[in-house]
Amino acid sequence: MARHGAIHTVAADALARLAAVPPDVPATRDRGLAHCAVARLVDLGRGWPARVDTCGLEQVADHERQVLAAEVLTAVEGSEAQRGVYLQRLLRHEHARVRQAAVTGMGALDTREALAALLATLRDDEDAGVTNAALEALRAAGSRRASRLAAMVLAGDTADDGWPAAAVLAALRTALARVRAADDLEGLVTWIATARELSARELASDARPLARHANLAVRRAALELLAEAGVAPPDGEPAAPPRPLDAPSIAAAPQGRVVLDTDRGEVVIELWTDRAPTTVARFVELVRAGFYDGLTFHRVVPAFVVQGGDPRGDGYGGPGWSQRCEDHRATYDRGVVGMALAGRDTGGSQFFITHSPQPHLDARYTAFGRVTSGMDAVDRIQPGDHIRRARFEQ
Repeated sequence: MARHGAIHTVAADALARLAAVPPDVPATRDRGLAHCAVARLVDLGRGWPARVDTCGLEQVADHERQVLAAEVLTAVEGSEAQRGVYLQRLLRHEHARVRQAAVTGMGALDTREALAALLATLRDDEDAGVTNAALEALRAAGSRRASRLAAMVLAGDTADDGWPAAAVLAALRTALARVRAADDLEGLVTWIATARELSARELASDARPLARHANLAVRRAALELLAEAGVAPPDGEPAAPPRPLDAPSIAAAPQGRVVLDTDRGEVVIELWTDRAPTTVARFVELVRAGFYDGLTFHRVVPAFVVQGGDPRGDGYGGPGWSQRCEDHRATYDRGVVGMALAGRDTGGSQFFITHSPQPHLDARYTAFGRVTSGMDAVDRIQPGDHIRRARFEQ
């Protein structure tokens, strides 16, 4: 859409107006973020990240600008070689969120150099978020390859397509060892999905222990991979989940509300203990422990949700345990609070608040509360805003 001439003209004009801050008016982060958002539109129209590199009116950090540059390079078309060179540079950035965005961009390029960069990242970058992003990017590359192979078969072409199968398997085995050592639920689920997309049956034996993992989502995914490869699952019972809640603790889940003191004001959340007792009990436990104090809202999608509660600040962190989803009939209207997931039954500390009704979330994500006061503050939240303090009130 940003490539439409009229939209590009309006965006360029808005960029100039936002930059024209009178000397007696201090630049704010909100104005800087708006400046970068418009700069991104201009760059999407131009097909190159020229404006985002210097956007923000000195109120936006370098790594935030570089993430925008990677997003522009991911979204535009053409010039794959040039885009790859730029993204290679971003893959060496010290900030993990930049590398995550860069490796996602590499996944959009259909070149041997881009695939080599993905495999090198899986092999060498030990950051959990980057590993997850690289797995998703490799999965996309595998999907493109499947389409290409199908076209070759239809055309009667039997030539080697140049896919580096041995290097792919080696990189995936290295990544699996990393996510297993960290017991990264999102990483494990993503790894299995990638192995299935690539039809990498050679990896089934590596995934076999995951069929007895403590987390149900991991177990189910692993069993599906083993079934496709014709490999029998291991004997024995699943591992015990860490820190499970017993029935008395769930029955005694607290009734009340949580108040979030944010950079934009107070947000009061009425807890739905009767509908999601386990989720509420876990949430209140974290609140009472001070877990959320000082964390950020790392994800803001206008007219959709704000999301926070990640100690890493990039969407890949959690409290070190997971919990089962709790299904009920409540709908995601404006102001409903839900548990963020990386797959069913992978909830932890991350939560979101809806800006508007979102019926497609109903019965997919555990809803465990509703904002009764402070939606004006929620509407003003920007990426990087803090939860200064969270407290539970009976």
